[in-house]
Amino acid sequence: EAARAKKRASLSGKGKKPKSLEDKPAAAPAPAAAKQKIPDGVDARKERPLPNDELAPLVCQWLNYHALSATPGPKAPLKAIPEDCYENNGKVPLDAIEALCGKKLPGRLQRTISNDRELANQLLEQYKALLLFLIERGCLLNQVRPEQLLERHHYILIRDQQAGAAPTRSIKEARHAYWDETHATVAHEAWLSVLLQTIRVFALQRLTPKAFASLPGVLVAKPPERKDDDDASRKSSRSNKSQADPEMGGSNVYSVGECVLLKWFSYHSGNGTGAPAGLGKRYNTFGKAFGDGAAVCGCVASNAAHLVESGGALANLKTLLEPQNDDEKGELQKMAAEALVKLRCDLGEAGADEDMIEALGAEDFPHLDGARGVLFCLHLYLTLPNFVPKTTIEFNATLGAALCKTIELKNAAARDIVYDVQLDGSRDFVALDTRGKPRDRAKAATVVVDAKGKGDYAVELLPRFSAPVGGRVTFFAKPCDRPGLRAPALVFGLQSRVESHKACGFARVEATCYEPKTFDVPIATPFKEQGVFAVKALTCECIEAYRPARPAAKKGGPVSKKKKRVTVDAADLWLQEGRSGPVQQAAKLLQEPFHPVSKQLRVSKEGDAEFKVEVLACSPGVYKCEVRFLNEDIGEFVVEVVAKVGLPKKAESFKFALEAGAAGPAH
Repeated sequence: EAARAKKRASLSGKGKKPKSLEDKPAAAPAPAAAKQKIPDGVDARKERPLPNDELAPLVCQWLNYHALSATPGPKAPLKAIPEDCYENNGKVPLDAIEALCGKKLPGRLQRTISNDRELANQLLEQYKALLLFLIERGCLLNQVRPEQLLERHHYILIRDQQAGAAPTRSIKEARHAYWDETHATVAHEAWLSVLLQTIRVFALQRLTPKAFASLPGVLVAKPPERKDDDDASRKSSRSNKSQADPEMGGSNVYSVGECVLLKWFSYHSGNGTGAPAGLGKRYNTFGKAFGDGAAVCGCVASNAAHLVESGGALANLKTLLEPQNDDEKGELQKMAAEALVKLRCDLGEAGADEDMIEALGAEDFPHLDGARGVLFCLHLYLTLPNFVPKTTIEFNATLGAALCKTIELKNAAARDIVYDVQLDGSRDFVALDTRGKPRDRAKAATVVVDAKGKGDYAVELLPRFSAPVGGRVTFFAKPCDRPGLRAPALVFGLQSRVESHKACGFARVEATCYEPKTFDVPIATPFKEQGVFAVKALTCECIEAYRPARPAAKKGGPVSKKKKRVTVDAADLWLQEGRSGPVQQAAKLLQEPFHPVSKQLRVSKEGDAEFKVEVLACSPGVYKCEVRFLNEDIGEFVVEVVAKVGLPKKAESFKFALEAGAAGPAH
């Protein structure tokens, strides 16, 4: 508490002003005895290392994507640190910080002041309030002074005001020259520290084992929840700590959030490359994780499984799981970069001309270590799980009949969300516009969800096959070029389930027992394509069997109480006894009176055709036949024929032959 009060007093300008490092006199040379041995640890006389020059561009790309929802390119709001942090009184970085923390920053300058000195002091108070706000929430910014966040002119003005009047003009000019020379490095380190600590506190620290277990695509047990603070709960919490995953418990090198990132990456890289869930290769550094191209591809494939299908960006992943040379390793890195571009999860370029930040490409993956590796892995953690389908929408349809379903989206944010919608999978699924007409698949549809409102997207299924087919609807949130968190992508799976059929041709005919007769059945298929269809299946059933009329009972006679007799056909007895061969074939022919004249059917461009079927029944009754035609490229349809078979004609004579041999008569 004392340290915090001291920090608040220093930020608010109260108390004694600290002397700057450059105002201190030069230190006297150390005696020879002190130079003999330097203890292990931090050497105060050694200059502290400067931040990596490649770190600031990645921070700009990360904030443009996640906090500023910006379109990559010259119009990106954050292109350089600290140059873009000065414009409009620090509007861009402050908007990014507000988006990440979800709160309005206190003390933010609301109006422009014409007086230069007064403006410098107002900006100084703004950055004091900013640092105090961030430090109170856990940001490690004790080394950052509020004047270090000012632009060059205001920085020199405030430093001159803090240092007081110089005794001579030469000392004043030397001070200004020193401050002017060191401002670029000081401001770069200060703004980079502020932005990195903001990401650490408001993004990285939210990664916990419980949040990891709740992610889509992760099949691990959730850690037990804490109960009331009593003796029993304390004992249970101690036992729960022993049962917690040690890989996500933090260490003396990594925080809990960084351990969760490594665990998440290792889990999905193993799952995407074919290893059992949670039993793949374990990565303990971010440099090793992104240096393995197969691991990066596996992580993407585990969350977006459709990319591994034929024609996808990761279709050749299985053939390159164990690269043998540098060319194959480079091919894996290119595949991973292409997959991220296809998912619109790549960190694109920012700026233009000489100051342009190039997009993060395949050649950069092996060099992502340290803070850059944490940032990129955090980016993947926040984007890739969105491509696991939220749910699968089932279409319980009828073959040949259209079925439409609508996906409703709700927007709880205070600004509109614009989605680019992409429909993939079987072409049986068709997107409909607001007028109910099919959309062109080649053109991405746009759905606008109003602030605090709803939006919908209609999908129609016209099943061409009875076998299940699948599809996928992906909603890509477009950058709105306004400060705020980018809306996540949404993915819904589509699955057809044909439960019945709609006949494309129907005929009702009459026939006589033992007399073959051929009929023409007109067909109008739903496919306006010319092709040849093969008979896939033919099913017959007797829907009404013939029963001879019983003689009428005498009126007034006694009621007979005879027991009912169960009669069984001889053919049924043979089948029940398990006899095979000609007997079963003969019984099957007796039960199937329909026979197609040809095994193929030629359909015209208009979708019309005629199907010839022969009816030869051996028993009177009403029979129903369903003939299923299939063309693997065009589709499938069903034709129904109902035949009413009457009694055979009376014959005046009946001829039969009887042959007798040594063993007796034979039929």
